[in-house]
Amino acid sequence: MNPKSEPLTELPPKLQMENALMMWGAVLATMFLPIFLYNCTKTARNKKWVKPVRMTISNPLQGVSTANIIYNALWQYGIPTHIILSQFTLSDGSISLTSEFYVPSTQAFMADVLLRQWSGRIGFLNESAMQYQNGIPSSRYRDKLYKPLGVIAKNKSVDMMIGNLLFGSTLSKANVTYSQKNDSVEFKTQPSDIPKAAKNQRKVAKKSVKLGKTYQK
Repeated sequence: MNPKSEPLTELPPKLQMENALMMWGAVLATMFLPIFLYNCTKTARNKKWVKPVRMTISNPLQGVSTANIIYNALWQYGIPTHIILSQFTLSDGSISLTSEFYVPSTQAFMADVLLRQWSGRIGFLNESAMQYQNGIPSSRYRDKLYKPLGVIAKNKSVDMMIGNLLFGSTLSKANVTYSQKNDSVEFKTQPSDIPKAAKNQRKVAKKSVKLGKTYQK
């Protein structure tokens, strides 16, 4: 099966069904958004209520998982995410995975800067709206690559854990192959690239869920 030699005209039925299930998951994820904002507000310096800012990325699924993208571009810099929706889409006849998530408004500019910096290095499309700080667009720094600060965001609290439970298996998909003739699609995953909190989601789910910290030093 070769995705490049067989451009698709529509998504395989299997992925259409998975999209429908993830739409239902988005409803549940939206219900937990206030908890995400509450945890982010607790860690904000001025303790003012933070607002959610939506980010969107499109992963062509040609070697890197979306979980790996989010970890490298955001989590390892201490920027938490609340995954709200993932959907398989067609881009030039090939399957991509488009994911939407929220970041706190206090870190939205840096999040967009990092996504633009990493997009050219990992190979994904940042479809987020341009962020500005003091009149400066986030695209101004896209040719740089900042080093992680050593403070990793993790899903110890219920907000980020729910996103991984709902979308974790989809976000781990890294490679896609399909056959339009046989109407079949297969994926390779990158379980080793998923953040530890997501890899241990089954263990976490068995424990009592509490409003915990959003960051790990």
